[in-house]
Amino acid sequence: MTGGPTGITGRQPQAIRTALAVLRAVARAGPGITARQISTELDLPPATTYRVLNLLVGEEYLVRLPDLRGFALGARLAELVGMSIEQNADGQVTSVVADLRASTGLAVTIATYTDDSAQIVVCDPGRPVPADDLAIGNLHASAIGRLLLASSPVWRDLLAKPTLNRLTPKTIVDPDRLGTELARIRDDEHAVQIEEVHLGLACIAVPINDGAGRLRAGLTVSAGAAVVERGLVGLVTQLRAAAADLRPLLPRLERPAVREFSFGVRAPQ
Repeated sequence: MTGGPTGITGRQPQAIRTALAVLRAVARAGPGITARQISTELDLPPATTYRVLNLLVGEEYLVRLPDLRGFALGARLAELVGMSIEQNADGQVTSVVADLRASTGLAVTIATYTDDSAQIVVCDPGRPVPADDLAIGNLHASAIGRLLLASSPVWRDLLAKPTLNRLTPKTIVDPDRLGTELARIRDDEHAVQIEEVHLGLACIAVPINDGAGRLRAGLTVSAGAAVVERGLVGLVTQLRAAAADLRPLLPRLERPAVREFSFGVRAPQ
């Protein structure tokens, strides 16, 4: 019998390995990683990188972010693992996040922490967090990063370099001023950044601590700067209530399967 499938031959195995490596790179970095960053990380020629990205986007394994540069994991990958990140996190987590989104009308995300980094584990398709926002060099600017710095007695050691990146004209780049802001975060138990990462945008983050008081996750809302400034007190109250509901669910948030993926939104039809 001839003319049927003959299996994988020639250079196809390497092409498959390259595509899988690109998917892993996007999964590690989170939404917002660029083609140039992928090319550099994997030591791929730019033409190869763009060719693989275009293929994966066309098949919906990746998606181009609508208002942000870069890529995120797509809906087809969710089909492969059988569930989306929020489904995997657990129905109770999904319910808390959905209620907070409904009551605030804002984008809601959850991050988990190691000793020196943060990773988004529940993302909001309306406002995905670019990978650069959580880069170790930008912890001083993001609300999620500041929660981590404020929790550490040696926060200066967590910074990638002594000189702080100025992401916008409003970014705090003076270490002493940053130290004062971190002390306020420890006292008030919430972090705020207004137009320090992206002009026009702001974010509030509250900690989710374990029974020993150790920072394990952060819950955030993000919106336009004017919206956050106007509703700051009420939003902090709502975030704290939701964080209290999520505290018993920390083991579900930190499962390896949850930490592996941050899915993007399905490409427009």
